[in-house]
Amino acid sequence: MTTGVPWHVSAFRVETGESGEAELVGWIRELRARILFDRGRRPDFQTPDGGYADDQDLDFGAWHFVGRREAGGPPLGYVRLSTPETGGLFQTRAHLGAERYEDVLREHGLGVAETFEHSRLVVEHQARKLGLGIYLNAFAMGAARFLGAKAMIGTSGTADGQDRFHERFGFRPVPGTRRYVGHYTEDVVIMLYRPGFSAGEFTGLVEQLEEAFPSSVVPAQHAGLGVASQVGHTPQDQLRLPSTPLMAAAETVTGIPARAGSLCSSPWIASRTGLACKA
Repeated sequence: MTTGVPWHVSAFRVETGESGEAELVGWIRELRARILFDRGRRPDFQTPDGGYADDQDLDFGAWHFVGRREAGGPPLGYVRLSTPETGGLFQTRAHLGAERYEDVLREHGLGVAETFEHSRLVVEHQARKLGLGIYLNAFAMGAARFLGAKAMIGTSGTADGQDRFHERFGFRPVPGTRRYVGHYTEDVVIMLYRPGFSAGEFTGLVEQLEEAFPSSVVPAQHAGLGVASQVGHTPQDQLRLPSTPLMAAAETVTGIPARAGSLCSSPWIASRTGLACKA
C-alpha cells in the first residue's frame, strides 16, 4: 500500500500530570483546534480573542503522532492514541455515559483494561487527499496493536464520511450510538475495531507501521513542534530496544536504531511490550 508521498511521523507520549510539558501540549491543542475550526465550520474551537483552543485532560498520558512530509518539516497532520490508563477520560465514554460505555464493551466481549481510543485525526487543508490521513490512522492502529490493545474505539463524525473512512480500516459502527453533537456541528457515531481482525484494505500498511512504531518514538521534548526543544541531544535514559523480536524487526526494516524513550516511561506499557527498562 502506498500513500502517494512519503511521510515522516514522530510518536511521543506526554506523561499524566507532567506540568513541564504544558507548552508542548498547548501547541498540540492549538494545532488541532485551528484545523478543526475549519474556517468557521466548527466555531466552538475558536476563542473570543481569535485564538484556537481544544483543551482536553486526555492529552496527558496519551500518545501523540505528528505527520510531516519530511523530517524537520512543518507539521501537516496529527492523531492521538489513548491507553486504558486514562480510560476514564475517553471521549467515547463521555459520549455514551460510563454505564453504556462499559455495556458496549461487554456486549463485544471486551473490558476497559484492554480498550484503547484513537481520536483527533486532523490534516491541514494543503495536505489533504495525499494519503496523510490514511497513514496517520494506520500508524495509530499499528501502535495500538504493538502496545497490546484488544480493541480500539472512537467517536467519528459523519458529515464528511469520517465513519466510512474508518470502515475502510475494519472499524464498525456501534448500533444505537449515533447522535448530533453541537460542538462538532454534525452527527457523531461510535466506531469499534478489534486489532486481531483484518484492518480492511489497509491491513498491510497497519502491519508495516506496527513494526515501525518503536523506531518512530522520540522524547516529548524532542518533538520539534515549534516549542523549545533539545534536538540533537540524546538523553542518558533513552535505551536501545533489541529486547523483543518485534523491536529487532523494526530496526531491520527501517534501518533506524529503535529507542525505548517514552516506551519505558510507563510501567503499564513496559509490562506489555517486554521492554528491558532501567529501574
